[in-house]
Amino acid sequence: QGVSSAASDVYKRQALTALTEARAEGEHGMALVVHTVLNRAKTRKTSVCKIAYAPSQFHGVLNWPKGRNPSAKNPDAWALAVRVVNQVYAGAYDFGSCTGAEYFYAPKVVRRPPGWSSRLPYLCQYRGHRFYGVA
Repeated sequence: QGVSSAASDVYKRQALTALTEARAEGEHGMALVVHTVLNRAKTRKTSVCKIAYAPSQFHGVLNWPKGRNPSAKNPDAWALAVRVVNQVYAGAYDFGSCTGAEYFYAPKVVRRPPGWSSRLPYLCQYRGHRFYGVA
């Protein structure tokens, strides 16, 4: 399944970010990742695509093979990621204490916490990800 004609490259990149960063976290975890990227783009007054492809940020996106169709590998997971992006943009989720998150990391994935994690306000943990706001 692909992205609807109304969706843009931004939606596709957001869906790829959600898929590669939080597929194992389920629907709400994927939504939190999309929410975080949107918040960071708004704060920095830049595009979601620039955030998603910034160096050393989202390794799943940065390492995704060019030209590889995400829906070909796992159509159901891709369809969920696309649906999550559409719902986040429509305001369908309540992010509770994670509202306003601009950073996250997965403690089980990284060897040590990122340096920013000790400087930024901790907002919440959802499954395997910890979310932070801005100072």
